[in-house]
Amino acid sequence: MTLTKRLKETSMMGRVEQLLLDRLAYYKNGLGKKNHVKKYSKVVEMIGRLKEKYSRVAGLYEIIVIPEKDNTRDIVNAVDIQWKKKDPRYDENVKSEGTYVLRSNRFDLSDAQIWQTYIMLGRIETAFKDMKSHLGLRPNFHQIEERVDAHMFISVLAYHLMHAIEHKLKLAGDSRSWGSIKTTLSTHERMTVEYISKDHEGIRYNNKLRTNSRLEVEHIEIYTKLSLSGRPLARRLLTKKIGSDHKSHQTLLQE
Repeated sequence: MTLTKRLKETSMMGRVEQLLLDRLAYYKNGLGKKNHVKKYSKVVEMIGRLKEKYSRVAGLYEIIVIPEKDNTRDIVNAVDIQWKKKDPRYDENVKSEGTYVLRSNRFDLSDAQIWQTYIMLGRIETAFKDMKSHLGLRPNFHQIEERVDAHMFISVLAYHLMHAIEHKLKLAGDSRSWGSIKTTLSTHERMTVEYISKDHEGIRYNNKLRTNSRLEVEHIEIYTKLSLSGRPLARRLLTKKIGSDHKSHQTLLQE
């Protein structure tokens, strides 16, 4: 067990636990307010969904929905929601945070070698997951063998590029996954702005301006760690006289 892993798991567990407790308190307070769910069966259903969503921490609590004692009504409302820790189980779970047990049938490996093998298997699983999700390895709808091979080759080639990016960021102290990197950089785009203008003679022109969206602090941070400028292409203006068959005139603009 390492202190770093224990602190990480404690932080994650505490966050999920707080989300569960906040939602339980919200449901409980809603029992005495208008336009909130009060029907006993509905409240039990909501608590069931909450337990399913936060299953890891919900099992450490005993949660009870108290119905009203009016037997004359067809629809019974809930009057209270109570919860408490399952002390032995809760304490045992907290004590084991950050602790990992690996079992292997290889008696010729040292503890360090078993751990490295486990880490390697995790990286392999992550690689296949990334290729299937982010890089389009699957689904593969091609029926001709050469096209299937080309599809897989491009996906594997893309993975090597993706892995190189992740590796370089890790060397710079950034351990974000490719999904997080892609989400952060998705707002930095190459755009086309199209507009019509007139010259002093009244001739109209169709203009297409190719430019980059504004760099944000998060973008600059990633590009700096990758030794990139953040400005892959310069602004370009393509101008064509309306109604003319002449080729567009292209102008390179300064940023």
